[in-house]
Amino acid sequence: NARPALVQTWMDYCNVLAGIAAEIVGVPSLVLSGRSYAPDNFEIFQPYMRPGYLELMSRRSFEFTNNSSAGTADYARWLGQPADRFIVVRNGFEFPTQSPIEQPHMLQRSLGIPESVPVMGTVTRFSEEKQPELWLETAEAIAARRPDAHMVAFGGGVLLDEVRAKAARSRFANRIHLPGLTLDPWTALSMMDVFVLTSRIEGLPNVLVEAQAMGVPVVTTGRGGMTETYVEGKTGLTAPSATANELAAVVLGLLDDDNRRKQMSLAAYDHARRSFGLDRMLHDTLSVFERAAAQEASARNLS
Repeated sequence: NARPALVQTWMDYCNVLAGIAAEIVGVPSLVLSGRSYAPDNFEIFQPYMRPGYLELMSRRSFEFTNNSSAGTADYARWLGQPADRFIVVRNGFEFPTQSPIEQPHMLQRSLGIPESVPVMGTVTRFSEEKQPELWLETAEAIAARRPDAHMVAFGGGVLLDEVRAKAARSRFANRIHLPGLTLDPWTALSMMDVFVLTSRIEGLPNVLVEAQAMGVPVVTTGRGGMTETYVEGKTGLTAPSATANELAAVVLGLLDDDNRRKQMSLAAYDHARRSFGLDRMLHDTLSVFERAAAQEASARNLS
């Protein structure tokens, strides 16, 4: 079998184990790819990860990419390496050529949401780092001040049943919808007027780009690489603090200002496609491969 000239791996578990395997069989060039913050921020952390990375980083022809500047800085912190040891390659998307038209209305009706009301929504994983309980508290704060508003959170995860139970006990239960996983996220996003992400930590959250691509302004806690996905004040807004009341106030400001929301919707649609297109990501990724190969060739010439 032919030995590959270059191996690219993704995420910490595969980066370390597959990276070591590539080293053992003598693969000339290696590109490791992170997708979020360093693993010591999450439950996936394993004690072998840091020494494994440091051993791999002793290779001469080695590149380490991450999809956000925030993630790059955190890996540099964790591994005790200079930030310029890493390369930012932001995510790219193949967006729908046109937004769904009738499907969002059908989905909205199936959830029992009247078509004429404002909808605050999210698509998320119901896990600790996404803070779904903060999203629920934000939904309740919005519902208390906008009797016509409905809130919907699509997604699954270990905390879904717990959050559903709390939502069922809320006095706004009839306006808070937790339908579970969606097989059509583009349609789910298209039925929203404002998208809210309440995570405590993020690398480069795809869902914020996807929401903007459907013309939905985003409101976030501003943690990690969230703010790298939107233009503050033009396509999205950052709450002053990560509290339900502050998040709700920002959302309500948009729901109460139709003109501003429509302007942000148009800007968001354009920004997502201009800044996160698939061609740009492929160009940047190929540039990393070329850099890794060039470093290997240079190392061979010096040896």
